[in-house]
Amino acid sequence: MKRADLIPWVLVRIIPVFLCVFSLSCNNKVIDLDLSGEWDMYITDIENFDNAAFYLEKTKCSIPGDWAAILKKNPENMSFIRLEKEITIPGTLKNQPLILSLGRIALSDQTFFNGKEIGGTGYMPSTDNPLDYGFALKNYRKYHIPSALVNYGGKNIVTVQIFSHIYSGFPEKPFITTQQNWEQNYHLMDFYPVLQNFGIIVVNLILLCMIAYAIQKEKRFPFLFYPLFLFIISAYTHLLVMGAPSFGNGLLRYKLILILFIFGALFTYLILLSTMTKKKKKFFYIFLASLCVVLPVILYTPDTAFLISVSVPFFIGLMVLASIFICVPLSYRLFMYPLKHYYTLLLIIPFCVILWNTFYPVLTLNVYRMPVLSSLCVPVIFLNAFFFILDDNKSTSIRTGKGLFEFSRDVVKQNEKIKNREIIHSIIRYLDSNYTENYNRQELAEKFKIHDNYMVQLFKKHTGSSISGYINNLRIKASIKLMKNDDSKIVDIAYHVGYNNLTYFYRAFKSFTGMTPNEYRAEGNNCEDLQKKIDAKDS
Repeated sequence: MKRADLIPWVLVRIIPVFLCVFSLSCNNKVIDLDLSGEWDMYITDIENFDNAAFYLEKTKCSIPGDWAAILKKNPENMSFIRLEKEITIPGTLKNQPLILSLGRIALSDQTFFNGKEIGGTGYMPSTDNPLDYGFALKNYRKYHIPSALVNYGGKNIVTVQIFSHIYSGFPEKPFITTQQNWEQNYHLMDFYPVLQNFGIIVVNLILLCMIAYAIQKEKRFPFLFYPLFLFIISAYTHLLVMGAPSFGNGLLRYKLILILFIFGALFTYLILLSTMTKKKKKFFYIFLASLCVVLPVILYTPDTAFLISVSVPFFIGLMVLASIFICVPLSYRLFMYPLKHYYTLLLIIPFCVILWNTFYPVLTLNVYRMPVLSSLCVPVIFLNAFFFILDDNKSTSIRTGKGLFEFSRDVVKQNEKIKNREIIHSIIRYLDSNYTENYNRQELAEKFKIHDNYMVQLFKKHTGSSISGYINNLRIKASIKLMKNDDSKIVDIAYHVGYNNLTYFYRAFKSFTGMTPNEYRAEGNNCEDLQKKIDAKDS
């Protein structure tokens, strides 16, 4: 196996194994005290958020779960809630350091145990600037419970004050466990945000370096700009989701994420165009025109209500359009040239699954439920580009620096060769099954949508024989087999294999075998010697 082929072989196998091991290591563990189920929910407001005795409404909330319905009641899609659950900690856990695991929470929280604060992630907004808050969507909440606060065997109250904006909810089950059990079974959860976000950034960087290495000898560095910009966009998007950098306006973060997704789709489309020989300018112009409509709408977005009701639907529409423009050409290319573009399957199927797992949570405002799979979109695109370059390096080189819609003649010629070879193979398969029919050059050319003179030239070039000679060869071989296994008259055999003229059959038979049909039968059907003559004639 060549070095360039070994890298993707190893990478494609290591990444799924890593994800499976990480997934198994973070699930099916022993939980000392499960806190999932119904919690009391107290709905409050920003002015009285720190007042534990104040609430506007009390209801029940199932955890894991969300409170999207409460968000929708607020014009800015904000909620200030307090979740409480009464629990009993058994005496068997006494004198053991305890940890309260809440998982990820959208968006910021302050957590109390029996009225005392034990931790918090992100920071709460102020009345002066309600959009200035700590975006901690991806942070895993793990808080130590001081033993002095625990009432073993009695009543204990866990309280979580949560600020949510646009997105809300608990994706994981909350629980209390011992420090020892955490370190033995859950220690990887401390690195969950790093593995999911910064880990993907590292994978993307590795794949980008592989692409740069693959195109180094072919001097196609202008093509490298598209994956490079896509990598930068992806990396910055992961940082935004991680809560960095800090903004004084949470709405600005959402707008930036949508804008980065749009430009990510643009550069993905440019990468696709760079791997195609036949480009449809009108589709690209449609995409650009749509982008020019949606982008100003998102930039203008004055408030959260406008973002939810106008900007997000525009964004989803553009992403659906981009997905169609990306997947349809790839599917067509795979259908037309399955052997050459087999690696496209690495993009089409995962790309569709990833798109669904990414944009469905966005559309339903359940981003907190977005799976790790959604982070693999850019690696899949990079893998497809890398395999394309490896495959293309074996046949011809591409010069992508001449412009967005101008491509190398070498690529066109190479694809024409592949297409012509597939046409000739199709003609051969057709002749092998229909050699007994009358041969009409024009009709055969029309059947395969090719000019008759060009068809004859291609057939001669690829097989070394004319079409009529190839048909005669098939007919003579068939007649020899019939004369060996059948006592039919020679004239009947001639008509059976496709000859309407007995004289021509005799002439063709002798031309290919060196003897007449009667002489062949007179020699006692010595098929072995005759086959050697035919093979010598074919060569």
